Amino acid sequence: MVDAILFVRVFVNLFFLLNSSSLFCLLSNRFGFDRVSLVNNLQRA
Repeated sequence: MVDAILFVRVFVNLFFLLNSSSLFCLLSNRFGFDRVSLVNNLQRA
């Protein structure tokens, strides 16, 4: 049970980090995609 709670906390922290614009700009510059196309791909899937 404790492991599950820890996993969820880590996942939520990663989610908020990805939502922060500065890190997302870093990721998009590195991998060559932008936020709009990523959101569109997620909605299409």
